[in-house]
Amino acid sequence: RTILSHKPSGIKLIGFHLTSGEKRELFVTGSAPTRASLLSFSQALNREKMFDEIDLPVSNLTKDKDIDFSIKIEGAF
Repeated sequence: RTILSHKPSGIKLIGFHLTSGEKRELFVTGSAPTRASLLSFSQALNREKMFDEIDLPVSNLTKDKDIDFSIKIEGAF
């Protein structure tokens, strides 16, 4: 729910994969209409207190539009 509340218009979330262990990791995949919207989504997630780290690989930012992405989120959730 927290991730959805930070999702800008146009971002489509396709998949979620949660790992368990010492540090929990959530992998989110989706598509973004523009690089700016993807960066906005990543920055909004970075401001969320429950997430320790947000990893948006640079390779996700090579295109200007119609971007398939994967974000890794670490935290105590």
